[in-house]
Amino acid sequence: MNRENAKLVLDGNAFYEIDLACLRAKEKQKIQEQTAGSQNRQTAVRKKSTANK
Repeated sequence: MNRENAKLVLDGNAFYEIDLACLRAKEKQKIQEQTAGSQNRQTAVRKKSTANK
Protein backbone atom coordinates (compact mmCIF):
# COMPACT_ATOMS: atom_id res chain seq x y z
CA MET A 1 0.00 0.00 0.00
CA ASN A 2 1.27 3.48 -0.76
CA ARG A 3 1.17 6.38 1.69
CA GLU A 4 -1.85 8.10 0.11
CA ASN A 5 -4.03 5.04 0.69
CA ALA A 6 -2.88 3.96 4.15
CA LYS A 7 -2.88 5.27 7.68
CA LEU A 8 -0.81 3.75 10.46
CA VAL A 9 -2.30 3.65 13.96
CA LEU A 10 -0.54 2.63 17.15
CA ASP A 11 -2.95 1.75 19.98
CA GLY A 12 -1.12 0.55 23.06
CA ASN A 13 0.77 -2.54 21.93
CA ALA A 14 -1.40 -2.97 18.81
CA PHE A 15 -0.36 -1.64 15.42
CA TYR A 16 -2.95 -1.14 12.65
CA GLU A 17 -2.68 -0.22 9.00
CA ILE A 18 -5.95 1.29 7.76
CA ASP A 19 -6.81 1.13 4.06
CA LEU A 20 -8.12 4.65 3.39
CA ALA A 21 -9.37 3.83 -0.13
CA CYS A 22 -11.58 1.10 1.33
CA LEU A 23 -12.75 3.44 4.11
CA ARG A 24 -13.68 6.14 1.56
CA ALA A 25 -15.58 3.60 -0.56
CA LYS A 26 -17.56 2.42 2.49
CA GLU A 27 -18.42 6.01 3.45
CA LYS A 28 -19.53 6.78 -0.14
CA GLN A 29 -21.73 3.66 -0.20
CA LYS A 30 -23.29 4.58 3.16
CA ILE A 31 -24.13 8.09 1.89
CA GLN A 32 -25.67 6.65 -1.29
CA GLU A 33 -27.80 4.24 0.76
CA GLN A 34 -28.99 7.07 3.01
CA THR A 35 -29.85 9.21 -0.02
CA ALA A 36 -31.75 6.35 -1.65
CA GLY A 37 -33.60 5.68 1.61
CA SER A 38 -34.76 9.29 1.92
CA GLN A 39 -35.91 9.30 -1.72
CA ASN A 40 -37.89 6.11 -1.15
CA ARG A 41 -39.60 7.63 1.91
CA GLN A 42 -40.52 10.76 -0.08
CA THR A 43 -42.04 8.61 -2.85
CA ALA A 44 -44.04 6.62 -0.31
CA VAL A 45 -45.40 9.82 1.25
CA ARG A 46 -46.40 11.17 -2.17
CA LYS A 47 -48.16 7.92 -3.06
CA LYS A 48 -50.00 7.90 0.26
CA SER A 49 -51.12 11.54 -0.06
CA THR A 50 -52.38 11.04 -3.63
CA ALA A 51 -54.27 7.90 -2.58
CA ASN A 52 -56.19 9.91 0.04
CA LYS A 53 -57.53 12.38 -2.54
